[in-house]
Amino acid sequence: MKISINIRRDIVTVKIAGTVDSHVAGRLYDALVQCVGSGKQKLIIDLSGVQLMTRAGMRGLVVAARLMKSNRGNMRICGAQKSVEAVLQNLGYNHLFNLDPTHQNSIDNLCEARGRKARDTAKVIPFGSTILPRPEGQCPIETEYYRSNPVIWRWELS
Repeated sequence: MKISINIRRDIVTVKIAGTVDSHVAGRLYDALVQCVGSGKQKLIIDLSGVQLMTRAGMRGLVVAARLMKSNRGNMRICGAQKSVEAVLQNLGYNHLFNLDPTHQNSIDNLCEARGRKARDTAKVIPFGSTILPRPEGQCPIETEYYRSNPVIWRWELS
């Protein structure tokens, strides 16, 4: 399984590729919880590269959706193949998942809720980086070391 995280303005997109089963469920869970903890209110999970997803792999999606709802955020899932979409719908969590056919549809639906159009600027943050919110009135810092651990500060400039 491969996970990539992309921040586009105020939307975090997590693109997942490969097989999502019990062997990689922990990595997916950690990545999604990290994204929800970044403070962004909009999350898109792109499953267009996922060929197989088991129930064990669903745990991270369910937890992320619940955390986003409790934080008054919005999460959308896009690009799921028919077999993956069937697993999503058959588990009984339809009230948590909003499915879109494409990534652009998800962006449009998230931005529509705020009444604005999406822009095409993007920042890519590698998996495993600590994502911190932008301090008010400060300039962006690419990498800063805190107690010998790299902390990645990346945010979009408006």
